[in-house]
Amino acid sequence: MKGCLRFRKLETAVTAPPNKNLVHYYGALAPRSPLRPLLVAKAEKEADRAALRKKIDKVKKKAGSWAACLARVFEVYPLVCPRCGLEPAV
Repeated sequence: MKGCLRFRKLETAVTAPPNKNLVHYYGALAPRSPLRPLLVAKAEKEADRAALRKKIDKVKKKAGSWAACLARVFEVYPLVCPRCGLEPAV
């Protein structure tokens, strides 16, 4: 019985209290820092840009593979102008 109580004391000393943040931010990322909204907004914009770049690259890759498929099947490369031989400006 005594060993069980000792174990429970040690266990409660190690476990975190409920509803308590384990990460404490200091400096510009502190909860009441005047710079925090600016930094968080900047990070969100950068994340949005990265997601947009990823989507654009995915679409470009699909377009390129579709063009290669058309070139293979119909023996005509669709991304080159048949009159002048240049790629169209998008």
